[in-house]
Amino acid sequence: MVSNINFELDFFTNKGNEYSQNFNYQEDIYIYENNKIKNLNNYWPTTIIKSNSELFIRIIYKFSNNNFRKKIKYLWLKVFWENYGHFGISNNEDCFLINLDSQNKGRKKFLKLL
Repeated sequence: MVSNINFELDFFTNKGNEYSQNFNYQEDIYIYENNKIKNLNNYWPTTIIKSNSELFIRIIYKFSNNNFRKKIKYLWLKVFWENYGHFGISNNEDCFLINLDSQNKGRKKFLKLL
């Protein structure tokens, strides 16, 4: 059972991989369950996911800054979630680095995060 899930975004520019802040965005969360799409309106209900099954989650971020794609080259998506099972509650974290730089998509490049 996933009792809570939260998402955070960090923004990095291409120039020296500097951290950037102050981007206004709207977050929409959708889950696909039993061939239905549910908009969660930024609220995660406690969801039971049976053993050996999966749940598809779509997060759509809408940015109010039109210049966003020119300034930001990388997104660091952090997913914080609570799992309640036979042994109590466990807090988990998964992170994903998303490359928005279309010029560097074909090249492999290591990005060092401090």
